[in-house]
Amino acid sequence: MPGVVHCRKGFTLLEVILAMMLILMIAAIGLPALDGFSNERKMRAAFTSVADPIEDGMQKAREERIDYWIHLNEGNLLVTPAGEVDWDLNEKPTVGEGRLKLLDRDHDAPAVRLWASGHAEPFRLQWESNDGRWVVAAGPLDRRLRIVEWEVK
Repeated sequence: MPGVVHCRKGFTLLEVILAMMLILMIAAIGLPALDGFSNERKMRAAFTSVADPIEDGMQKAREERIDYWIHLNEGNLLVTPAGEVDWDLNEKPTVGEGRLKLLDRDHDAPAVRLWASGHAEPFRLQWESNDGRWVVAAGPLDRRLRIVEWEVK
């Protein structure tokens, strides 16, 4: 009929395909960035699992006025009062899937002393995994760990 306007309901196949292609292109650009956030989150969790017990040990050493030790063994971290080391061989690694090691040591002892003052003998710890790596340090004047390197992969 003349003068009747036809309203089109819905989308054509071409419009749907173009919309899907646009969504896929945006996802392809955005997903690698989200993976970086995931790696960053895993690295922060590993840092917290290392820093918290060490900083708690520093505080306990100050409060109790006794030396504490930081022990490393097969990916596990244990902070104990001097003379008390009891490894549970079935214990899961405390630092996630990464590898934790002491750097710049003059000797191979897998332990670091936290003095009764709450300060530590100088040390650097490195954690590394497929997600990235970080290095933290502490010294005689530090009451907290300092992050000296942080690299997200």
